[in-house]
Amino acid sequence: SPNFVAPYNRDFALFRKKYIQQHGVLPSKWARIGYEFTLFIGQALNRYGVYFQNGLDKESFIPGKLVQGYNFQQARNNQFFSFVRFSNGELVSIEK
Repeated sequence: SPNFVAPYNRDFALFRKKYIQQHGVLPSKWARIGYEFTLFIGQALNRYGVYFQNGLDKESFIPGKLVQGYNFQQARNNQFFSFVRFSNGELVSIEK
């Protein structure tokens, strides 16, 4: 579940609060994914410049803000895949 966001994640709670204040509705899945992507790509551009893909190739794991993280080492797609399970009736991420 690479797009899993824990509901108790502090960054997600802040994002959701600001989104509701700005738009008056809960953020959709696509708003959440777009927000995470913007943060990720902004960080990559800041760190590696316009050839960020070459820099990402050297990183083994990059933590995300809302999701667990990314691994683009030797690939052009995310090689990190998080798993989730139910624990006490709550969907939680299984740590790697």
